Amino acid sequence: MLKYLLILFFLAANIQLITAQEPFLLPPRAKEVNVKNFIKEGFYLLKSGKFPKEINLSGVKIVKSYAKDAHIIQVSSVSDLKFTADDTLYEISADWKLAPALQRFRPEAPVLLSVNTVDAVEFKEIRGMEILQEYQNYFIIRASPGDFNRLLKSDLVTHISLYKRPQVETAVNKHDLTVNNINFVHHRYPEVRGENLKVSIKEFLFDTTDIDLKN
Repeated sequence: MLKYLLILFFLAANIQLITAQEPFLLPPRAKEVNVKNFIKEGFYLLKSGKFPKEINLSGVKIVKSYAKDAHIIQVSSVSDLKFTADDTLYEISADWKLAPALQRFRPEAPVLLSVNTVDAVEFKEIRGMEILQEYQNYFIIRASPGDFNRLLKSDLVTHISLYKRPQVETAVNKHDLTVNNINFVHHRYPEVRGENLKVSIKEFLFDTTDIDLKN
């Protein structure tokens, strides 16, 4: 029995090691940019030998991280922009903004979308967008196929996904990370640690008739 447990432990450790060392693959049609002649603002893929916190470039904002050395950046100013020998810049298609469900198909009829933006005020000035709800830089909109294409091309938009109504997760009465696939998320995305993230949690009202709350 002990032998089989040791074999399982060895296999699990090797699978985790292989996953952790899995290299980041460039998206299709990625085109390397000559950083010495770099003069254009917009979104780019940056591969850097530095950690995200060490990337301190004036006029550059990290929008999304794929790995510790691969990031989507937004360049808003090129006047004082200086890359190092450790930095490689790529032009990529706007598909990085799409959630997996939207990468498999394009809507052919009006749909509800969740949209993240870099500037809520400027985003609301876009004509024709039917905004249903908004909170800071996050919007729920009803979009036609034409609206979807405009969102994809917009420099104001950083993420687009199909809107899903919140659902109650499985009740957890003890510490069990297998419920709701939390352990899978930890294993698949070890670099995601919740830093600089804001989470909104909504729960049902507690039982106001509970005897423990009386008086």
